[in-house]
Amino acid sequence: MQAPKQPYTMCFRVKFYPNEPMKIKEELTRYLLYLQLKRDVYHGRLLCPFADAAYLGACIVQAELGDYDPDEHPSDYIRDFKLFPKQSLKLERKIIEIHKNELRDSVLITDFL
Repeated sequence: MQAPKQPYTMCFRVKFYPNEPMKIKEELTRYLLYLQLKRDVYHGRLLCPFADAAYLGACIVQAELGDYDPDEHPSDYIRDFKLFPKQSLKLERKIIEIHKNELRDSVLITDFL
């Protein structure tokens, strides 16, 4: 009998997303929930309207990059982020707008994500 060539991959999955994720006490569990949410959105397992997708995308960018800084973020800084299966230029512009204007100093979002 041959040994497997690659190690086994274990995935954290939740069956239902919590209504109040901030009530999750463990930081690692919140982080794993964030990773699953990000992955499920990217793979099209979670569908949402345009406005919700833009806000969620902005929250992901905020968690990854922090506050918007014009010196650090060029006009197309989220082009490298693959957030949604069919990511349009219109959606990217809306994500940038929300990240610039609505999520500054957003400790609550980054604490969850």
